[in-house]
Amino acid sequence: IDGANVGFYNASHRQSENGEHTHVDYDQIAWVTEHLQEQGYKPLLVLQYRHIRYEWAPEEYHALISKWMSEKVLLVAPLKSNDDWYWMYAALAKGGKVAVITNDEMRDHTFQMLAERDFMR
Repeated sequence: IDGANVGFYNASHRQSENGEHTHVDYDQIAWVTEHLQEQGYKPLLVLQYRHIRYEWAPEEYHALISKWMSEKVLLVAPLKSNDDWYWMYAALAKGGKVAVITNDEMRDHTFQMLAERDFMR
């Protein structure tokens, strides 16, 4: 699960005055994660460190973040790294039948890849 893109989907109501997103929608990410678990899947949720650091995440979601960590569902991308590369690598490394949940259109990544057609719709 591309946590940031799922969490920022339709996030206009969570923007600061200057138009920047303040937080991902943790409830939206939780819904997707739990729905997949209920369906019998073992999701991998990828989020950048800035979304899970307790000092930055809203306090009401600390328990949820802890739950993801204890269930070993969460893969944390280091601060200042592109979290998209982590879910892409995880999907490729897993091999076989893999599904990726994202709304990322990959426009900012395709120019960096050798085989861009692999990520086209």
